[in-house]
Amino acid sequence: LSSSSAASDVYKRQAEEFIASKQGKSQTYINGIRRDFKTYVYPTIGNLPINTITPQQVMTCLDKCKSKGVIVTGINVRQRMSSVFMLAIRTLRAERDPTLAFKEYFQRPPIQHAEALSKVEIGEFVRRLKTYNGSRTVVIAIWLLLYTASRTIEIRRAEWADFQLDEGLWTIPANKMKKRRPHTCLLYTSPSPRD
Repeated sequence: LSSSSAASDVYKRQAEEFIASKQGKSQTYINGIRRDFKTYVYPTIGNLPINTITPQQVMTCLDKCKSKGVIVTGINVRQRMSSVFMLAIRTLRAERDPTLAFKEYFQRPPIQHAEALSKVEIGEFVRRLKTYNGSRTVVIAIWLLLYTASRTIEIRRAEWADFQLDEGLWTIPANKMKKRRPHTCLLYTSPSPRD
């Protein structure tokens, strides 16, 4: 690589090119990548030529995550930093990826899932939901969650245009699904669950 080429290709420019390649992902996902770069990466290496960045500078970025205790964010930041370096290598703007030595820098914490409700607890939950006097929107959303086993984000993003009530269907468009594939749920067609 020529020194003039390396000097003009700063990390931030490469990172923004990487982010632009994420078209098709949700805006929330893209904003999260950009926010993490602005918080943990750009202050240290954003304006440096990508081919001059050292492992020590990478570690400085990752240590910001470590000091805040945001381990999963640190793992994601390292992976995304590496993706930027790999893009630069493929486009002949960098020769190496200094993040590789940090692949195991963070230990992913064990995932703790909430315990499932017992049959007795489900019965009590449904009984209390039927008499709940709060927001009708919340009640409908909870019934929809119970009957479709959808993710809460899918319910929060639902729009009336997604429902075919005459057919008893809820079609979640691909852009609202985690796997980016449309999904159809059968809707409860018996009398109102509040009855």
